[in-house]
Amino acid sequence: MPEGDEIWISSNEERYPCLSILMKGRNACVHYFENDQGDAWQSCGDFNGEVTFLASSEEWTAPGNVIIPLEKAIHCMEEFWETLERPKGIKWEALWEEG
Repeated sequence: MPEGDEIWISSNEERYPCLSILMKGRNACVHYFENDQGDAWQSCGDFNGEVTFLASSEEWTAPGNVIIPLEKAIHCMEEFWETLERPKGIKWEALWEEG
């Protein structure tokens, strides 16, 4: 059984788009990867504090401004599963800088 706080969701046919959800207790951080060109987004939240996740066998401490309630992350997962598009139920921040 894999170790960690992370799950990945994508179509059976294609690797992208995909959704990554980091979960710890009632807190989560969601990443949406549209393609392999670097078009990616991270959830925006307002948690008071930091959360350390185990992702890909490494610890990552997420700041409070990317942490959302687990319930919202579950809704993102359900919406993504149905549409394979970036979920609309939360705010997102782009993870790349334009030119």
